[in-house]
Amino acid sequence: MSKNPANRGLGDHLKQGLKNVPKTYKALYNAKGMGPIQTAKHNVKLIVKGDVVENKEGGTKISPGTRAKVAMMGAASITPVGPLAMIADGIKKSVTEKKKAIEHNKPENVERRALEEGKVIKKNVPTRPVPPKPEPPKTQPTVNTFKKPLTPSPNVRPLNSNPMGTNRKGPTNK
Repeated sequence: MSKNPANRGLGDHLKQGLKNVPKTYKALYNAKGMGPIQTAKHNVKLIVKGDVVENKEGGTKISPGTRAKVAMMGAASITPVGPLAMIADGIKKSVTEKKKAIEHNKPENVERRALEEGKVIKKNVPTRPVPPKPEPPKTQPTVNTFKKPLTPSPNVRPLNSNPMGTNRKGPTNK
């Protein structure tokens, strides 16, 4: 079974309904170790008068809806329908718990509760630091600094010059 009520499925709701049967019988017939007769008297008094229940703020009366539910479960518990009614009640409680847990865990509700508690909420923060952008490589000059640029050498003749020099006479036909 899932421990978080928000993750309960059908099987988990049925398990919660089955767990409700012994709890309900204990509440109806053996509350606080009083015994079945005294517990039954207390429950009848609770249903009829709406006894005052002590809580942190002081005493309050039990609501008419709770009184009616106790009366219904008490009457059903002595019939064969009793366990089925208790299972249905447990399933209803489980479904209600799931809805409350889902509502409680919605992002906007979590943020609201955090703000009420004075916590700082960080949004869109990367989990890892973003590395700095690499700088583009600096461009080097394309001139080779080890060699001098190509220039005509003093020992090289121009291409259109006469290879025999300018003093040579042309060929003679004899």
